[in-house]
Amino acid sequence: MIRALCCTLLLLAVSPLYAAEEAAKQAADPAPSHRELLASGEHSTGFFDLVRTSDGRVLLNVPADRGEFLLQLWLARGVGSNDLGLDRGLPDRTRLVTFRRVGNQVLLIERNTRYRATADRPAERQAVQEAFAESVLWGFTVKAASERHYLIDYTDFLLADSLGIAEQLKTLEQGSFKVERTRSAPYLPRTRTFPRNTELEGTVTFTGAVTGDALASVAPDQAAFSVHLHHSLIALPEPGFEPRAFHPMSGYFAFSYADYSAPIDADITQRFIRRHRLPAGGRITYYLDPGVPEPIRSALLDGARWWADAFAAAGHPNGFAIELLPADADPMDVRYNVIQWVHRRTRGWSYGLSVIDPRTGEIIKGKVTLGSLRVRQDVLIAQGLLSPYKAGLDETQAGAAVREMALARIRQLAAHEIGHTLGLAHNFAASTQGRRSVMDYPHPLLKLRDGGVDLSDAYAVGIGTWDKQAIRYGYGIAENETEFLAAQLQRVQTEGLAYLSDPDARPAGSAHPTAHLWDSGADPVAALADTLAVRAVALERLGADSLRTGTPYSELSDLLVPIYYLHRYQSEAVAKLIGGLRYRYAVKGDGAPAASTPVAATVQNQALSALLLAIDAERLTPPEPLLQLTLPKAYGYALDRENTPTLVAPLFDPVTAAEAAAEHILALLLHPARLARLQQQHARDTALPAVDAVLESLLDRTVLARRPAGLAGAIHGRIETLAVEHLLVIAYGGGHDSASAALAAQRLAGLAKTLRRAREPERAQLAHMIERASRDGVFTRRSSVPALPPGSPI
Repeated sequence: MIRALCCTLLLLAVSPLYAAEEAAKQAADPAPSHRELLASGEHSTGFFDLVRTSDGRVLLNVPADRGEFLLQLWLARGVGSNDLGLDRGLPDRTRLVTFRRVGNQVLLIERNTRYRATADRPAERQAVQEAFAESVLWGFTVKAASERHYLIDYTDFLLADSLGIAEQLKTLEQGSFKVERTRSAPYLPRTRTFPRNTELEGTVTFTGAVTGDALASVAPDQAAFSVHLHHSLIALPEPGFEPRAFHPMSGYFAFSYADYSAPIDADITQRFIRRHRLPAGGRITYYLDPGVPEPIRSALLDGARWWADAFAAAGHPNGFAIELLPADADPMDVRYNVIQWVHRRTRGWSYGLSVIDPRTGEIIKGKVTLGSLRVRQDVLIAQGLLSPYKAGLDETQAGAAVREMALARIRQLAAHEIGHTLGLAHNFAASTQGRRSVMDYPHPLLKLRDGGVDLSDAYAVGIGTWDKQAIRYGYGIAENETEFLAAQLQRVQTEGLAYLSDPDARPAGSAHPTAHLWDSGADPVAALADTLAVRAVALERLGADSLRTGTPYSELSDLLVPIYYLHRYQSEAVAKLIGGLRYRYAVKGDGAPAASTPVAATVQNQALSALLLAIDAERLTPPEPLLQLTLPKAYGYALDRENTPTLVAPLFDPVTAAEAAAEHILALLLHPARLARLQQQHARDTALPAVDAVLESLLDRTVLARRPAGLAGAIHGRIETLAVEHLLVIAYGGGHDSASAALAAQRLAGLAKTLRRAREPERAQLAHMIERASRDGVFTRRSSVPALPPGSPI
């Protein structure tokens, strides 16, 4: 007690001395002033003045009266794996932000633009603003201040995981990572400021333990990898942009927000299209990544220029241009619309994304990402279709048609992705109207000529009629906005232009018979027959003439995949005819018909027959000469996910390959939504096919059909098993409507009696499987059902 009291008295005695010493020290070495900090490093002026200090930090000089601005985050240098989605040039969403200073603290606040009131009454706007949360993105400390500015250190925010990369890798089961600050630093060559935008970039290193193959295959060090994160701080666009109303048939992505000042009998959600600002006489210019090699560069430039025709038709004769990106330009700089060439370890999707003003939907910057391996997939497909490398021919000359098909596709791809950055959504109905839009996913148009495959018209050339009409709607000059847009919608009807987008096309159980990805032609059944005919010819020719000299014969397995499964997408188009329903995006008052109409019974029956022909065992049996040439992978080469599934690795497995093809079609045909629609349509109109008729036809062509001899017989046996498993899932697996389940159970009961009398052990096993599921009232399917190798993007 006495010792504690003495210590306290001693501290009280020393404290004044310590305080005096600290005051003297601060007087002798005061904190640097605002002016001194500005002069302490490399200082540049612009939208935000920057100071790059000698110790590697980035200071931001913030005007005290700076209001709202836009913040755009980018992944400037990526990871290189399509599976991870962390690509070079990947943008995050655009944020409306502001700095709020409270004493010595500064908060970077993101405004909530999804909920607002557009009324003139400030109190009404404030009520909405205070009802919904805003987000504080980061906190800073004022380093120094003047009367009109204050300096903050932006470095820690620049080097933070602002894109959530660590969380994404954890979700994808690639490992647990965190930012390693000692291995991260600002990247000064791309840290610059301009009058209306400030660009900041940092090298950010993540450390941890890799547990997933996708990251392990691209990271040079298994314990660390580095990316570049880029921050664009952008001045709000100048006033004068006029939002244009969205219509479901406009062809555009919708930009929307909830307006709580809307009349009580009006829709609270306000919808507008996303588009660039383009005044009369103006021009939208895109810039191509100079890192694209020839001849791909020229093909991309050609495809991009197609849009000039659409803008000319909309009243902008010089409204669109494409140039090479200047050598000193940063592709992340918001002033440039860019087409960026992105390399990945595996092939993957290309993207058309945009920086968008979250207040209005104005596109400030278009950003196209093109995957470099995509064109090589088209080369692979053309090589397998043509098998052009015959002995005695010059291989460069022989491969000209292969290269031309790939370049034709890359032209179309450039136009497609730029279309997205102009605001356009997919039009998956265009391919049924003579390829009227580059915004569809086109399958190469294949023809048989002189006993071989003709690729001369594989892909369309030029912009489509739908694309021109969509650009008129979005960018046409209107004296009277309402009348102009109504006239454009009327033009869509007059010209009979079809339009259906992603929600109607992508789901496997979707209903519309013309909304497909990677299909061809107005008649899906006829197109499937044509595709199967081309497939048969290409498979017969696949062999030594398919390979360039010096290629191991084992690489035929890579060529085999896109040819053997050539019909996979057209099969999906045919499946949508069964239980199909025709409709359009009708809006009251636009004069368009609003009724939905089932696909005619004759067409549905034709589609069913076509699908069952596509799973015929003999059709799925590869030619014997091809089987003899499909060798195990040569030393130095390896099987990967691009190859057909196999139970006899390292050998090609024709039975399992065929099983995967049949499973794909059966899953489409017997999708729960499709069966439920069939049942309901038949209840309304007994002339339309019923679920029971579909199940009967399936069993007649599979389990109850005569089994062929040889390899085709083994494939047929696998298809029989698939058919029974699918019926068991319908009856006892849950997830199907009760009527379909009851019909499947009834069919299975009769089938079990037939199979019990069969001599083949496999069929007896199927009977046992049916009886067990019937007894238990439940069926769980085996987990080893083979799946197709990746197909999209073809």
